[in-house]
Amino acid sequence: MSRAAPVFWVFVFNALLLAGMIEANHILAPYGVSLHLHVLLVLFAGLYLRILHGAVIALLLGSMLDALDTPGFGPLLLLITALWTGAVYLRPRIRRQVTFQIRMSALGLQAAFLAAATVFFGLGSIAIAAFWQRLAIDAALSLALVTFLAPLWLRLQIRLLETFRWDIAAERPEG
Repeated sequence: MSRAAPVFWVFVFNALLLAGMIEANHILAPYGVSLHLHVLLVLFAGLYLRILHGAVIALLLGSMLDALDTPGFGPLLLLITALWTGAVYLRPRIRRQVTFQIRMSALGLQAAFLAAATVFFGLGSIAIAAFWQRLAIDAALSLALVTFLAPLWLRLQIRLLETFRWDIAAERPEG
């Protein structure tokens, strides 16, 4: 498999995850609940892919999220790029074979994302009690799902890339 092919397939997998997250949020909208699984979009790119390839994926997905969700351009691009940077920072500090370390890394990154998104988008509602109730419910649900899904999502992407003859042992993520 060429060096650029994993970038394409990881982007496709994460675009499908993004579509699923948007559809789930559409279904949950009448109940006043939102899922935020943004760390799953860049976790694989940060932990397994080369720096340049991961940066391309983070920039593309951040741009897509900004085009879909925000009134202006830039906040989600910045947050997704920061998430990817955090995953790259964690790369030498965690053992990717240990499920607990993957889960805790994803949990910490998603919690940081939710805190930063609250600062970016929620400062106008900070005095409203309903805002904090909704934030608590969204955060609890999203953090639980991210903690559960992170190792499964990484394994799924690895297996799918292996079906396309991607050799994870030959990939040097430092380069």
